[in-house]
Amino acid sequence: MRAWFVPCGLGFFVGPLTTPAATRRFGQWVLVLGMALEIVGALVLSAVVATTPAGQAPALFDVVVALWLIGFGQGIAVPTLVRSLIDCAPTGGAGMVAGIVNSALQINAVLGVAVTGSVFFSLAGGIIRRLPWRRLSVGQWFVLPLA
Repeated sequence: MRAWFVPCGLGFFVGPLTTPAATRRFGQWVLVLGMALEIVGALVLSAVVATTPAGQAPALFDVVVALWLIGFGQGIAVPTLVRSLIDCAPTGGAGMVAGIVNSALQINAVLGVAVTGSVFFSLAGGIIRRLPWRRLSVGQWFVLPLA
């Protein structure tokens, strides 16, 4: 099960490599394209989990495609967003802005997991143990707007 996130990492690796070509083709919309791919991947993953019968593992190919889309979208969107923020910095301040952006990304990643997990499990209480495995995809719908 641990290796299932490899497609997400591979997508995140390939995404920035394709960003220059995507930027030439789509211009300023490349950021929207990356985020749209993330959303499509999350929706596909949610659909795969929701349609998998309780007690069975989802189809490996479907999960791999969904996770790759999420990683690929992030690989396009995140570097594009960081680059656009640094480009807006005044001359001589790009290094400071890059440091602030990197720190914000790290802090938000930690806080996002901690806060979302705390809220989700405090609201769910003991219900999680009684629900079928496929119902845990509800957590994705809770986290999706935060992405």
